[in-house]
Amino acid sequence: MRFLCALIFALLFLTGQAATTQAAETAGASKVLLLQKHVGKGLNCNGCHQENPPAKPVAMEKCLSCHGPYDKLADKTDGKGAHNPHSSHQGDLSCDSCHHVHKTSENYCSQCHQFEFDVP
Repeated sequence: MRFLCALIFALLFLTGQAATTQAAETAGASKVLLLQKHVGKGLNCNGCHQENPPAKPVAMEKCLSCHGPYDKLADKTDGKGAHNPHSSHQGDLSCDSCHHVHKTSENYCSQCHQFEFDVP
């Protein structure tokens, strides 16, 4: 019974992943989803999510536990363009304002500005 449940969960996960990838491609995205990058580095769902199966969005603190504190991210992206996306007049934005793991990421700043950022 456990095997059957695990198999069903795996199939649902893979189906959802394929649908997400297809939706990104349909939207004209040529980028690899962050989900694929994380999996490529050997992470699985539990690497970011606290529950299995995942039921809640990942907290920003979890992102920062791997990618470094916000001020260090701002240092890393300083000078890579006319504006630093990690040094916002709105303060420390939640990572998922721009970075999406299960769908194509977006430039949050473009809601008001015409900044060109390559958002992974």
